[in-house]
Amino acid sequence: MPGPGNRVLIYKGGKVLDVRKITAEELSRGDLISIRTSGGGGWGDPLERDPKLVLEDFKNELITLETARNIYGVVIDPEKWR
Repeated sequence: MPGPGNRVLIYKGGKVLDVRKITAEELSRGDLISIRTSGGGGWGDPLERDPKLVLEDFKNELITLETARNIYGVVIDPEKWR
């Protein structure tokens, strides 16, 4: 799946500006800028990922049960670890 795009959040005066591109923005003392750069996407169809590797990702707390099921098509029993 594709990775997320770049994102810039500017917190000023109790408001949050969500911008994709900044050309000019006046900032004041106390304003906060959060710059979130894009992450890498996956390789290939997530449904073709080896279920054992999906289980390892869950065990290592890299994904949730919902992600395993919804993205990778793998149903995990968290009590039996299978």
